[in-house]
Amino acid sequence: PPPPPPPPPPPPLPPPSPLLPPSPLPPPPPPPLCWQCESDPITPCYPDLIKCPTGIGCGAMGVMMCRYCGHSHYLPCPQPPPSPPSTPTPPLQPPGPPVPPPSPRSPPPPPLPPSPPPRPPTVPLPSSSDGCKQRSGLTHPLAEAAPLMNATGPQLLTFYAYRAQDDIEYHTENNNLADLAGVLKYVHYEVVNSQVRDERLGTCMRHYGITRIVRFRLSMFNPPAIFNGFGQLRPQFGPFVAFDQGRCTSCVDQNANIFDHRGGYFVGCQKQKQSTYHYTDNAVWYSLPGRCPSQVWARKTDLCKKLQPGGECEKGRQPDGSPSCTWSIEQMGEVRLDELTGLTNYSQFCKLGYAEFAMTAEGRRSTGGVCFWDGRENDTSNQERIAHVLRAFKRKYPSKPKDMMPPACEF
Repeated sequence: PPPPPPPPPPPPLPPPSPLLPPSPLPPPPPPPLCWQCESDPITPCYPDLIKCPTGIGCGAMGVMMCRYCGHSHYLPCPQPPPSPPSTPTPPLQPPGPPVPPPSPRSPPPPPLPPSPPPRPPTVPLPSSSDGCKQRSGLTHPLAEAAPLMNATGPQLLTFYAYRAQDDIEYHTENNNLADLAGVLKYVHYEVVNSQVRDERLGTCMRHYGITRIVRFRLSMFNPPAIFNGFGQLRPQFGPFVAFDQGRCTSCVDQNANIFDHRGGYFVGCQKQKQSTYHYTDNAVWYSLPGRCPSQVWARKTDLCKKLQPGGECEKGRQPDGSPSCTWSIEQMGEVRLDELTGLTNYSQFCKLGYAEFAMTAEGRRSTGGVCFWDGRENDTSNQERIAHVLRAFKRKYPSKPKDMMPPACEF
């Protein structure tokens, strides 16, 4: 058979279109009308095509259709409309447990207290008048008790009183106390110059076993009969009465009638004469009548205490001058006699034959290395002893007043 005819030729391709020049990019959008200040945090503005250019604030940044707002005297800036809430995307998996809130931050540490101001430099005390290193010289004259002026009646008075005693603690009533000069006079004349030895027990101690000076805060308000019963004297104190083993030894017939005659159980005082004892006329002893002052300690019965209630006020009651509420007392520290002399074992010191104050070949002086009590008749040395004990109390009890002076004793 004859061969098949050849396929027809493909149609000719259209001629290529001419190359067109690339189209240019669209022009950038014009900037906002008020772009210079629309987002300015200090002097913001906004476009106002209605009120501008004649409204207040128009012409912001030189553009007449821009209006200042939100500062100075201009109107508030318009708020943009809130954007529509977005549709939350559904979670791909179940939500986990809520995350706990963060723990609160620990508070900052408290500020450190301010450093105390530096203490002023300590001025050394002057040397004592006789060179004794166990006490110092005077830095200034000691204060003196003064009478109350222009008093129209008995007054409520509060001051320090002192007592020399042993180490046994007991309630202070029906006793004699003193101011500081008075108690040092007593210790000087009746304690440090006298010793009690017991060879059988092997003990050696000061007279009455006294070891310390105890300080009290004494408040008193004597009965009006005291103030009015001594003519022009007008005293705050009554006459001193002596106590021995708790019994008033100078009361009439030992039955405390003296207190009945004076309107109640008054606080008394007695000067220890400077001319005799060299501790100045400010050296004073006090008497504090308590319950049953007519009997010694062992014979104070309950009936006697009821019939003779004494002058000590009930606890918490302030003295008011009534017959049985003329004084109250509170202990305020102590200074031991060994602290004044530097002794650490008085018993051994005593057994060796030494004394804090004794008559020696050189006169009345201490022995065994003790000089604190030297010069008993020397006014300056006695004043130095008073000042030394005041400093000792202040050093041991810095929060307490250094001294609380009583009024002058009138008897």
